[in-house]
Amino acid sequence: MRDNTPKSTRTQGGDPIADYIRADTRLPAYLPYPRFLLKMEISQTAKLLYSLLLDRSTLSQKNKWLDDEGRIYIIYPIAEIAEILDKGSTTIKGALEYQRTGSTRRYHPGYECKWATNTVVHILENREYTGCLVNFKTEKPSYKVKHSIENPVEKQAIFENHHEPIIDKETWERVQELRKQRKRPNRYDEVGLFSGILFCADCGHVLYQQRYQNKDRKQDCYICGSYKKRTRNCTAHFIRTDLLTAGVLANLRQVTEYAAKHESRFVKLLVQQNEIGGKRKTAAAIKQLEQAQERISEISRIIKRLYEDNVNGKISDERFMELSADYEAEQAELKKRAAALQAELDKSQAATVNSEKFMGIVRKHLAFEELTPTLLREMIEKIVVHECSYDENGTRRQDIEIYYSFVGKIDLPE
Repeated sequence: MRDNTPKSTRTQGGDPIADYIRADTRLPAYLPYPRFLLKMEISQTAKLLYSLLLDRSTLSQKNKWLDDEGRIYIIYPIAEIAEILDKGSTTIKGALEYQRTGSTRRYHPGYECKWATNTVVHILENREYTGCLVNFKTEKPSYKVKHSIENPVEKQAIFENHHEPIIDKETWERVQELRKQRKRPNRYDEVGLFSGILFCADCGHVLYQQRYQNKDRKQDCYICGSYKKRTRNCTAHFIRTDLLTAGVLANLRQVTEYAAKHESRFVKLLVQQNEIGGKRKTAAAIKQLEQAQERISEISRIIKRLYEDNVNGKISDERFMELSADYEAEQAELKKRAAALQAELDKSQAATVNSEKFMGIVRKHLAFEELTPTLLREMIEKIVVHECSYDENGTRRQDIEIYYSFVGKIDLPE
C-alpha cells in the first residue's frame, strides 16, 4: 500500500511525523536531551553538540570501545558534526574545547559568533577588500629564520582594480586614518570625545585628556602631550573640554546652516579654497603643461637628429656632446616643471571630488542637537589648538583651527 504522507512531514529515515501521535504511531529517530541542559547557560549549539555526542556514546558502549582506564571513547569526525549541525568546523572545535577545559579562547557561551580582536583588525586593514591584489606582504630576513616579518607598503607590489571591490578606496583610507587616532580609555574607563584628533599648533603632538576633581570643582581639559611628558620644550596649550565643545559645535552649526541655505555657493567656495586659484589659473596651467610636453618631445627629436649627424660625420664629437648636454639639461628642467603642473591640476580635479564627498557628509548631519563621536569623526579630520594669549584687560583668548574631512579649513564669508 502506498504511503501518501507529505514529504514535508517525513524524517530523513522515511518515518512520517503525524499531526497527532496515536497509540500505534512510530516515533522518528531522536537524540537524547538531558534535562540539566535546560538550565545551563550555554548556547544551543553546545547543547545540540552534547546531545549528538551523548547519542554517539551509546554506540561506543554497545561496541565496548574503552580505553585503559575503562572509559568509553567516541569516534566522530568534526567535519561530520559540523555538517549535521550546519555549523563551521571552528565553532565545533571551540565548543568542544570549552566543554573539555572551560576555555573561551575560540568559543564563548551565549556568544558563539564572537570574533577575536586581531580578526577584526585584520578585516579592517585588509587592502584586498578594495579590489587590490597585494604581493610581497611578508619576507624572511634570512634562510636561518623561520618566521616572516611584514613588509612596509613601499616594498609591497599593489595591483589595483584586480577584482571586484567590497568597499570603496576612500572609505578604506578613512578607516585607516581613524585607526591611527588612539582612543584608549582613561582611568575612569571613558574615552574622551576629542581623543586622537586634537593636535598642538607648535610641536604637532597630540593633546592628552586630563581630569581634575576635588571637593570644590570638577574640570575636564586637554593639554599638549610633549608638555605632559617633557619630551620637547613646549607649553601646555591648556583648553577646557566644555569650551572646546561649545566652540566646535558652534562652528559645525555655522557650516551646516550655510551649506543648507546656499548649497551651490558653498560647493563653489570649497572648490575655490582647495584648487590652485580659479578657472583662469587652471586654464593657464593646462596650456603651460601642453607647451612643456610638446617641447620635451621636440627636444627628443632634436637629440636623435644630432646623434645621426654625428654618426654621419656632419658634426664633431665635441660639438655633439656640448649640444646634447644643453638639450638634456633643458629637457630635465621641463620634465620637473611638467610634473609640478600635473600635480597642481590633479589637486584642482580632486578639489571638486572632495567637495562633493564632504557635501554628502553634511547632508547626513544637517539637523543635529549635540556633538557625538560619530558626527565628530565623520566631519572633522583634526583640530589644531594654539596657545592662549591675554589682552591688556586680562581677557583670555585662544584660537583653534578646524580641518574638515576631505576639504580642510573652511573660511565662510561674513
